[in-house]
Formats: sequence, C-alpha cells, structure tokens
Amino acid sequence: MKNIFLIIITICVMCITTFAEEKNLLSMDLFSLSVGELNAKYEKPFSDSSTIEFRGGILYQSINYWQLKGLDLGLGYYVYSNKRLLKEIFYGPSFDLYIISAEYHYKMIDKSALEKINITYNTGGVLFSVNFNVGYRWIFEGGIALSFGAGIGLDIGEISVDVAKLDYREIQFLRRFFFNIGYVW
Repeated sequence: MKNIFLIIITICVMCITTFAEEKNLLSMDLFSLSVGELNAKYEKPFSDSSTIEFRGGILYQSINYWQLKGLDLGLGYYVYSNKRLLKEIFYGPSFDLYIISAEYHYKMIDKSALEKINITYNTGGVLFSVNFNVGYRWIFEGGIALSFGAGIGLDIGEISVDVAKLDYREIQFLRRFFFNIGYVW
C-alpha cells in the first residue's frame, strides 16, 4: 500500500516539474480520505479561464465482512467564470475510472460436522463515472488553498460476483462531495 502511494506521489512530482507554470495546485480530498481513499490531485491552467485536473486514489476499506480495494484515476476540466484561476467559484465535468475488487468473508457452522466453515465471495469490476461539479476555493497567504463543493454523476460499469456478471448503472445527485486542502504556487 505504501509503495503504491509513493508511486502516485512520484507521478505527481513529475507532473509538477513537467507542467510547472505560474499557478499550480496540489491537493488532497479530506472527505475521500475519511472514507478510506488515499488521494492526490494536481490542477494546472489550461486557458485564461479554465484548468485541467489530474487525480489518482487508492481505496482500501473494511466494512463488516467486506474488504474493498480499488484504484481511482480521474480527469477534470474546470471553468472559473471570474477569470481568476484557482480562486472562487468553479464548475465543470470530471471523469473517473474505478477498478474495484472486494472480498466477502464470513464463517458458517456446518451442522452435520459441527465445525466452522470459512466462506469467501470475490467480486470485482470496472466503473466509469461522468460527473458535473460545482465548487468554491479560497487561497490564503502562503499558498494554502481550501475548496469545497459537490456534483451529480452517472456511474456505468460491470461488476462480477464469482462467475456472474452484472451491469451497473446509477445516477447520484449531490454525490462526489469534496473538501480539499492543498498548496498553490
């Protein structure tokens, strides 16, 4: 897990040095972190009034009998209507690719042999998410940035449960809440 995080940080540093300009933002979403996703975001100017964002995240959660693992790769395009890049109100689409695997572990008692049997179900899938986000960002003296917002989204994909494959489609309103803390230079 630590190695994957180091790889993400290395890629972010390479992006920073490759795309270094007057305004750049490196941030982390604290809402995602609170639910078990370690993430990093890099946002850079695309035009006079828009930016492009590259995201990556690693998901690891243990919920009751479930163990979830996943990878999130994303891209966002944000418009700043006040023409002040990386400041104040922004909006735009974002796209995410989620690669997820999960295991469901539980113990069952075999009445005939009076012993516990460990049962495990494996699931996995690839989801593609299309979102529209709206947010607001403050930049404080010293380059510290705080932003918050939400969006609506559509998730499309396929999830396999052992040998069965299920199509997955879901529209979510006010999903993708975010509260980012970062650094602007």
